[in-house]
Amino acid sequence: MRRADADVTQIYRLLGSFGLVLGKILMVHVKDEAVTNAAHQHVDSEELDLIGRMKGGWYTLTRERFEMPAFALEDWKGKP
Repeated sequence: MRRADADVTQIYRLLGSFGLVLGKILMVHVKDEAVTNAAHQHVDSEELDLIGRMKGGWYTLTRERFEMPAFALEDWKGKP
């Protein structure tokens, strides 16, 4: 079973009909095989075979992932 309950905290209207919805996750139901550490609430996302919502009726698969190191905004400003 895959289900999440959330409270919407803010909605930002962007260009045209686009918007950004922010919320707080209240509860998530995850199959037992995906839980790697229940005490720390760690889940193996590969085991869940997740999808991502794009816009309208469009979704995307999330099988091809990559890690990008974080950097400070000051390091990014002024660079081409």
